[in-house]
Amino acid sequence: MTRLVIVTELTLGILLLALHPSLGRTEELPEKSRAKPVFALVVGNNKAVEGQSNLRYADDDAVQNAAFMMQMGSAVNVRLLTTLDDETASLYPGLRPKEPSKKNIQQEMYRINEAMRAAKKKGARPEFFFFYTGHGNVKNNAGYITATDGRFTRDDLLALVKKSEATRNHLIIDACKSYFMVYERGPGGSRRKVTGKLEAADELPSNTGVFLSTSSAANSHEWEAISAGVFSHEVRSALRGGADLDLNQKITYEEAAAFIWNANRGIPVKKFRPAFYMRPPRGESASNSVLADLTSATGHWLHATPAKNVRQFIEDARGYRIAEFHPGNSRNMAILIPAERPLYVRRPEYSKEYEIPPVARVELTSLKETHAEVVTRGAENHAFLQLFSAPFGLGVLSEYHEVRYSDRDRLFNAPSRLKWKRNAIGVSSGLLAGAGLTMTLMALKKYKDAPEDESNLKTVARNDVIRRLNMGAVVCYVTAGVGIAAWVIWTLIANRKSASVLSGTGAHHSEAKWGFGGMILERRF
Repeated sequence: MTRLVIVTELTLGILLLALHPSLGRTEELPEKSRAKPVFALVVGNNKAVEGQSNLRYADDDAVQNAAFMMQMGSAVNVRLLTTLDDETASLYPGLRPKEPSKKNIQQEMYRINEAMRAAKKKGARPEFFFFYTGHGNVKNNAGYITATDGRFTRDDLLALVKKSEATRNHLIIDACKSYFMVYERGPGGSRRKVTGKLEAADELPSNTGVFLSTSSAANSHEWEAISAGVFSHEVRSALRGGADLDLNQKITYEEAAAFIWNANRGIPVKKFRPAFYMRPPRGESASNSVLADLTSATGHWLHATPAKNVRQFIEDARGYRIAEFHPGNSRNMAILIPAERPLYVRRPEYSKEYEIPPVARVELTSLKETHAEVVTRGAENHAFLQLFSAPFGLGVLSEYHEVRYSDRDRLFNAPSRLKWKRNAIGVSSGLLAGAGLTMTLMALKKYKDAPEDESNLKTVARNDVIRRLNMGAVVCYVTAGVGIAAWVIWTLIANRKSASVLSGTGAHHSEAKWGFGGMILERRF
């Protein structure tokens, strides 16, 4: 039976199971999981507003996010809000999620809060996750994401989180300009400088951490080859165990951030390099603050050893990439995978695949190689082919730690090794202009101080001094003018480049799609 037939005959599988109607009710917490039950509100919206183009994979991302959250433990409550497009609906015929409207977001959050309040009465410490994939933008100096009935603004999100009954909240947003869904712009719409210390007004509750697809007014991307948003795919890969460096089944904010940073750094063109912003709950260090606790996770585990130090991904029969990984030479890796089958391990550049058997613990080295029965969708974009090109080894965390704040400093400033040269040109040009003005004033004084009865010999000498002063002033003015022009141009270029260090784009365009060799790369606005 070919994989295409398998796709058509698959039942709901993991995602339909994950979104069974029973998930609308608060589950009785098993004794072993009473300490930290998980609640999630997962939203995905392809629909565009204000002249934007519709997205293709926000609904797919939402379904995949919900499926992952359902594996977080035996005490979970996941609510999915999305509108499935025809293609996705055909893959999950029994799936009937609610519409991703502002009204439904608020109503479902009210129900989740009731469930979390009940869990707390039983002595539990609930954790809440808010996932959003879709369009985002900024208006009136405030960020917003789109719902089917209008904008869901930064103030709406703050109100939602402030009412949360959870012990800890985690906001994961994959949308353009998602940074401004959490932090406001500065006066007049200008962006605040981002440095090692957060200078923007932080109105989030102290128990709330954020993981955002953009670090400023940048755009996030979808990629047809993975049928998902790039950032969302990377987050799921990290949280399924790809980022778990110490194999304790707890992924910290810093491990997840280092994993995503490492996955993206192989892309040579900065405007295609996905951006992100991370901040754990206040008072917690990123290295110790746990974003995903998989110690009670349900499902199976795929174990990869250093002997398989190549970039690989896990794919289901529908063609969705469940997770992607590239372990380093000295590192073992354990990936949480769905219990449902069939699942395959593939390499992007390889025509072979490995089918994963339906057992709880699978060793990657034990899988038998077979020829792939389907080819990867579409002509893959050259830039995104470099995703996960760098292995994620034990040394990556220290590398990421070193650049964590230096990259943010470059967001609004030229690199430090060049900045002093640029500033030296500006200061020197100012001094030269001052010297020219001094010479002009001296020449003018010489001219005014000349007595009427001065001899011709002294007049010739005085005129010679005035001429030399005027020539010196002209040289200073010309040189200063060239220097000031160079300083202005350099400053403008440096600011533009530094603004794209984390944003992944230079100038912003109104089009929502770019074509590359048959591959459609969609930007999430």
